[in-house]
Order: sequence, then C-alpha cells, then structure tokens
Amino acid sequence: VDVPLSDTMFVVAHFHMVMGVAPILVIFGAIYHWYPKVTGRMLNEAMGQFHFWVTFLGAYLIFFPMHYIGLMGVPRRYHELTN
Repeated sequence: VDVPLSDTMFVVAHFHMVMGVAPILVIFGAIYHWYPKVTGRMLNEAMGQFHFWVTFLGAYLIFFPMHYIGLMGVPRRYHELTN
C-alpha cells in the first residue's frame, strides 16, 4: 500500500490528520477531563459531546477529499520546468 500511495495527496491528508487533528482532540479531551478536577466545577456533558462530534466530523469533512484524491493517484506536487 505504501508504494502506490507515496507522493500522493493521501500522504498530505494522513499527515494532517495524525499530526494536526489527533493532538487537538487529545488536548480537548484532557481539558474536559482535568478542568472539573482542578476547579471543582463540572462541565456540561452534552456540550462536550457536541464539541467532540463537531470537531471530529468537521476535520473529516475537510481532509476526506484529500484522502480520496490521494487514493485516485493525484500527486502532492507538480514540478514546473522553465526554459
């Protein structure tokens, strides 16, 4: 799988999902976990779930097209040669 997908938009999309979106979800999860323990004030669970799903689905809506065109074989960069 690696060779056909290397140097396609799939690599770019996967990098952004792993290095961008995943840490953001971890940070938000840590805030929702530790905020009540530190301050003693509970956060609204429904709003926390809404926040997670909006962030999760929004990220996938942004990066899914990049995964898709990467699977179609679109290269991640085009080289331009000038005379």
